[in-house]
Amino acid sequence: MGSDRFMRIFRFSLTNIFNTYPNLIFIFTGSMFGLTRALLEPTSTSPMYGRSPARLFLQPFDKETATEFLVKGLRESNETVDKKTINEAIETLDGIPGWLTLYGNNIAIRKLPHQTALEETVAEAGQIVKDEVEHFLKQRDRTLYLTALKVTANSARWKEVKTATETAKGATVNDSTIRNTLENLKAAMLIAEKDKVYRVNDPMLRTLLLTSKIT
Repeated sequence: MGSDRFMRIFRFSLTNIFNTYPNLIFIFTGSMFGLTRALLEPTSTSPMYGRSPARLFLQPFDKETATEFLVKGLRESNETVDKKTINEAIETLDGIPGWLTLYGNNIAIRKLPHQTALEETVAEAGQIVKDEVEHFLKQRDRTLYLTALKVTANSARWKEVKTATETAKGATVNDSTIRNTLENLKAAMLIAEKDKVYRVNDPMLRTLLLTSKIT
């Protein structure tokens, strides 16, 4: 069965369940951009059109919260990890809840040693991030958005983003296009802005962009 046909059947079935059991709550996880396009931003012909699902966004944990999250989670699985190991994992994964969960799973469920668990977490997270970015870039100006992401991987101001995108496209890019691009990247939580400086916060995405593993 093709993916498009599967999604049509899935959305139709989901709508019927939703209408029949109004008190039933669905929680969806997975690709943020693929999920958003399929369920949260349906077209007017979709049976999901007109629904208003709630969106829950998990921000990166600070070091204290990340430490508590890992320690408690591992303790529930009867795993004890020393403070140095916990600190290394948090420093590498930068407090991102999803990556911490993935690392914890590698330790507690798969029973991998710390270094192997961390390496596999980084490898898998890198592939997940790459897939997410590809979902985001669909139906968007790839050169424009990817250049903006790459230049903000090491932090950049608005003018630097504009210069980089004009160089990549070989043409003048108007100011409103740059503003919209940055606002869309911020709305997608791919970059953050502080003191008029734009930066990719996710360490896995930074690595992906700086090593040119996505073009």
